Amino acid sequence: MLFDERKEVRERALKQILYYREKLYDPTKLRAYVKPAINFDCTDYVDMINLDDDNILSEPPFTANIPHEHLLEYIEFDSPPFPDPRIPSHIQGTERFVQLLTSVSRRSIEKNRDGIMAVTVESRSTIPRLNSKQDLKNK
Repeated sequence: MLFDERKEVRERALKQILYYREKLYDPTKLRAYVKPAINFDCTDYVDMINLDDDNILSEPPFTANIPHEHLLEYIEFDSPPFPDPRIPSHIQGTERFVQLLTSVSRRSIEKNRDGIMAVTVESRSTIPRLNSKQDLKNK
């Protein structure tokens, strides 16, 4: 919402972050992820989750180091104050498991897929990796 073109959406996001910091933030507690209920009947992504529910509300890590005064100033900006960081939706480890699942799916039936994946992951962790010919000489 911080990167939306609509000023009212960015303003709502900033106000939610400020509310969280003032009313709910406790530095002694870990930031726990709570899976929100999703409204599949919404017409805009802004309404997919209930932002007024204090049980699921937490500040995004992206804004944690931005001072309170700066966030107040950002509300007045006509264009998005932040450059879009282009954060990837998953990490390299996820890519590896997607590749593994794809290869297992090609060679197995659906009932046995989980077992083949578990055995493959276990064998990869126990068998030493040889990244180059020099690794082979050292063995």
